[in-house]
Amino acid sequence: MKDKKQITPKQKSFIETVVSNFNETDLQIVEKLGIARNTFYKWRRQFQDEIDKRLREKFAHSKPRIYKALEKKAIEGDVQAIKLALELTGEYVPHSRMDIREKPQCNIVVNLREALHQASESEKVVKVIDGQPTNELIPSDEPI
Repeated sequence: MKDKKQITPKQKSFIETVVSNFNETDLQIVEKLGIARNTFYKWRRQFQDEIDKRLREKFAHSKPRIYKALEKKAIEGDVQAIKLALELTGEYVPHSRMDIREKPQCNIVVNLREALHQASESEKVVKVIDGQPTNELIPSDEPI
């Protein structure tokens, strides 16, 4: 009887293919491996922890570059990038969670360097007024 903990070469290939083709659809990976869809879903459930672990390892070295790219987009005024930066630090509160009796602040200064957990060495601070980013940069030595 075969030991259940032993991974076959086909299963190893499955894990590697899923990790290296994470942006492809399940069907594309099934076709690439030449396995049945039922087998794909069974193995994905069985090896999900290993797949997640390998994906975290794959992208761990990219985090600083990702944060820098996010910061750049936010500074350029990309509202979605600003929202994501604030979500990452817990500073963004969706309207559904806001107390409507509170008057929202009109002038908010967002320090993106802090918002991105010091992932970037930039000293840029962008001013957001009435929920809209401005192109105005505040020198890092100026009091906020």
